[in-house]
Amino acid sequence: MLFVQNCQLPTKKTSSWYAKGPGMVKTETYDARGKLSSYTLLTDYSK
Repeated sequence: MLFVQNCQLPTKKTSSWYAKGPGMVKTETYDARGKLSSYTLLTDYSK
């Protein structure tokens, strides 16, 4: 993975992982208490 982006808002924090070919491969969102509230994960990629 080439790039990690973090975005912090007053009520949640989001981290995204990007790779050169497929783009965004993983995203995690945490609530204000730091508990994981949702995530997305790329499970298949073909070129």
